[in-house]
Amino acid sequence: MAAAPIIGPLLGGALLEIGTWHWIFWLMAAASAFLFILIFFLPETLPQQKRSKEPMINSFKSYFVLIKDAKFMKYTLSVTFFYIAAYAFITGSSFVYIDYFGIPSKYYGFLFGVNILGVAALSFLNKSLVNKFSLNSLLITSSTVAFVVAALLLALTFFGIAGVWGVIIPMFFVFSMNGIIASCSNAAALNQVPQEMKGRANALIGSLQYGSGIVSSAMLALFATTTPLIMSAIIFVFIFLCWLAAYLNK
Repeated sequence: MAAAPIIGPLLGGALLEIGTWHWIFWLMAAASAFLFILIFFLPETLPQQKRSKEPMINSFKSYFVLIKDAKFMKYTLSVTFFYIAAYAFITGSSFVYIDYFGIPSKYYGFLFGVNILGVAALSFLNKSLVNKFSLNSLLITSSTVAFVVAALLLALTFFGIAGVWGVIIPMFFVFSMNGIIASCSNAAALNQVPQEMKGRANALIGSLQYGSGIVSSAMLALFATTTPLIMSAIIFVFIFLCWLAAYLNK
């Protein structure tokens, strides 16, 4: 899983060197078709006796119960806000690096991939940290670091200082915090719900995390062009909200 976000941009950049952007979508279509076919060959791992017989509507009713749980939602919103900021970078970084700063597309994968290495490194470090510190303290500390660096990113892009490095270096530290923020927020949120609700709670958290990209894309689409300042401003706002939600659980 850690390798995929690195390989993807590198492969996309390589395709653009030999073809057009249409090739990327043809590759995605082929990969999707292949995965769809594989579904029919995957065996069910959950024993028959453990499968739920409840109607699907009950799962959605459970979501409303979870949404009303303030403690659960504070942790959930913390990671959701972080993902909105992260998706703002994922969506806007190619425009900023390639179109605004003029970096060749074949190098974009390397610039993006280094952030994934940061996430992987902090995820590995977090396994040791959770044995020494509480989830709450780790979440507050990591979100505070992300907030401070996001403020620096906004200042650098506002005043036009350091050029592309004024985006690359701060974003590495902001994006890398995902290795701690996501895991600690998810674990802390699940600790707030009873055992029989954990599966549905995890599904809700995942839906909000990965659905949050819609918010980032929509906000960036409001502007005619994606500049470092626009991207940085969106990242700063949602990193602040991430920190605020984490701090409210203090």
